[in-house]
Amino acid sequence: MQLVSLTRKINAPVEIVFALASDVENFPQRSKQIKRIEVLTPGKIAVGTRFKETREMFGREATEEMTFTEFEQNKKYVLEANSCGMRYISTFTFRADGSSTVVEVTFGGKAQTFLARLMKPLGYMMRGMMTKCIAADLDGLQRGAEEAVNKTASPA
Repeated sequence: MQLVSLTRKINAPVEIVFALASDVENFPQRSKQIKRIEVLTPGKIAVGTRFKETREMFGREATEEMTFTEFEQNKKYVLEANSCGMRYISTFTFRADGSSTVVEVTFGGKAQTFLARLMKPLGYMMRGMMTKCIAADLDGLQRGAEEAVNKTASPA
């Protein structure tokens, strides 16, 4: 079940946008909702890389373990998390548009247990909150990428 889909055009090359978007350790610098990151798999980001993200949700901290299940440099990555009987899937796609980048993020979940299936209507109620979270993350990504471009374009 897909709950959210957002698209954002960022005035920066795809290489810069993708590098920032996949820089897990620095997520908290770009999103004030993300409080901590703990990388569980050392080394370069790839399929199978795992990390824990602690984010403020509903005024409380929530920690989820996420795994990169797809990773295609400068094009796409997919993060999955299992929590409370649900498998959550976030897909990030990146497409060059001249000197800019179009980023699309989709978020959804699949019930893995009977109880999670019963709670499915609550997922639709959370759509607005999830949309705001993803939009805030995209705001931070856009700000970071466009600042990086401006720094390289400014005379020293």
